[in-house]
Amino acid sequence: MLGPSAITYSHMRHVYKLTKRALQHEQKMSHKLFSRIEQETLLLAALCHDFGEAVLDKNSVGDIPAPKKRAQDEKIEQRVFKQVLKSLKLNQKLKDKMWRSYYEVCHNKNSRLYEFFHLIEHIDYMDTGLRVHKNLTNGKNKLKRGKHIIGQILAFSIPVLANYEHNRHHSAHHFLRSREEQIHEMFRYSIIEYRKSEQLNKVLIGIDAALISWKDYLKS
Repeated sequence: MLGPSAITYSHMRHVYKLTKRALQHEQKMSHKLFSRIEQETLLLAALCHDFGEAVLDKNSVGDIPAPKKRAQDEKIEQRVFKQVLKSLKLNQKLKDKMWRSYYEVCHNKNSRLYEFFHLIEHIDYMDTGLRVHKNLTNGKNKLKRGKHIIGQILAFSIPVLANYEHNRHHSAHHFLRSREEQIHEMFRYSIIEYRKSEQLNKVLIGIDAALISWKDYLKS
């Protein structure tokens, strides 16, 4: 129902594909935006970025929703990542490269690679939301919280992706423009459903704010 990104064994491969596709769009606009080494760093990180969410012991944090993740959780994820890496039968040179790529892309908030991968993660969230909406409207989705998931994703990801239109990343622009009609329907569906059930809560307020971001984006 949620697609490949919600399945543990296919999530990282799915994010890898999204990252590769986004890089292709960026390179079409400017071949100098990301060097070959930077592209390799992003793609390698995409393939292993959730190693730190493995539950190895009682101190592991698992998969915490992005809006709720704290600095201390990220520290634990880094520790778990190193433990997972140590358990793999790979040569040390590759392991070191995986760690450097992971840290640079997923934890170094001063890095432009971190900024770009942050965008990819929001594209991934929206990709999941679009899938849930399609299944719900086609009567194929039996998720009890399907409507809530759509609303939460819109409120969380649209303000971020729409803001990238005013930045240098063409991949966000391409993703939003190529799905403009479906995203518009997601907003319409979510707002109607929330108001119908009288759930005028923080999620609805978040959707209203995201809708403003979306409308501003379409005018730009």
